[in-house]
Amino acid sequence: MTTPGEKIYILREQQGLSREEFAQKIGTTRQTVGRWESEAVSPSPFLKNQMIQTFNLPKNYFLNQEVEKNTVSPVSHTQNSKRLLANFLNNMANV
Repeated sequence: MTTPGEKIYILREQQGLSREEFAQKIGTTRQTVGRWESEAVSPSPFLKNQMIQTFNLPKNYFLNQEVEKNTVSPVSHTQNSKRLLANFLNNMANV
């Protein structure tokens, strides 16, 4: 059986996101994402819905016991490259 925390971890890893990046996309903190992944707390129904909408997940993603392969498609290399370049440029602007 896959727990909600495991599903969140799998989703985040498949998307190639850090906890910080994942948290920003759904409107929470990296600490909260870490607590979900460690099963210390569960996400609220509102934030589960945010994840479902943000990552185009099936509405029953958190109800299914197992995460099916290919339920979540990883971001494309182009999207990753654009994100990495934007982060790099942002960091350079702050130097």
